[in-house]
Amino acid sequence: MNWLLRLVWLMWGKHMLVREAKRRTLAVYLRALRAGRLSVMAFLAVFLILQLMMLSAVGALVTAVYLWDHEFQAKIELLFWIFTGTFAVPAILLTILMSERLWFRLSGAHKLMDDVNSARQ
Repeated sequence: MNWLLRLVWLMWGKHMLVREAKRRTLAVYLRALRAGRLSVMAFLAVFLILQLMMLSAVGALVTAVYLWDHEFQAKIELLFWIFTGTFAVPAILLTILMSERLWFRLSGAHKLMDDVNSARQ
């Protein structure tokens, strides 16, 4: 009878150990995911700093439009739509790329979280 209790205790302990290992692995995985996301953000910051160099190209564009022989109203409307597009498109893309929900879903962390949660119940 003693061997039966030891077997049950051993199996229960392994089950608890596996569940705890999954939980800790998930925590490490989520920290790594956050670190990856932050490194991408750092890369984007460097990229955006390099984009400041492109400001000279924008200045050249504005100068070219002003030198263009057309009505002032048409020039201003053209510049407005160009600058609105150059702001809106990257802003939308950055919002989508930096979404934590998107990173969570694409990385597969949702499946791991479901595994851990189902093991607890």
